Amino acid sequence: MPEFLLEGLLMVGCAALVSVLAQLSSYIKFKRGLRSKSEAGFLLSQAAMDAVTQVAQTLTDDLKKAATDGKLTKLERLDARTKAIDQCKAFLGPSGVALVVESLGIDPLRIEEVLGQHVEAAVHKLSERRAERQK
Repeated sequence: MPEFLLEGLLMVGCAALVSVLAQLSSYIKFKRGLRSKSEAGFLLSQAAMDAVTQVAQTLTDDLKKAATDGKLTKLERLDARTKAIDQCKAFLGPSGVALVVESLGIDPLRIEEVLGQHVEAAVHKLSERRAERQK
């Protein structure tokens, strides 16, 4: 693989890591002071969008490029969704998840379902953004 391509990939990876770390810092500061349902909902939506973006950059974009039809299989979609939910929980951390559950009045046993809904919404938003850029 050409050296300039590897350097470019490394630069993109470093930029993505810096972005994720900056967002994580914001989450930590923000979740310490959740005061309303709207703040908790915003935190959850932002964590889902960042998780979906990260999974797209590290997994799904490459899988789509490798697919003959440019689409993910059902199994690949399920795997990507699971990874995005796990990443969302990692961004929030245990105390962030607990704060969201408490602030929104969610049954703790339904948190995976709620995170999944936010991940699906983030996938839709990301797809729309990408479609707008291609116009």
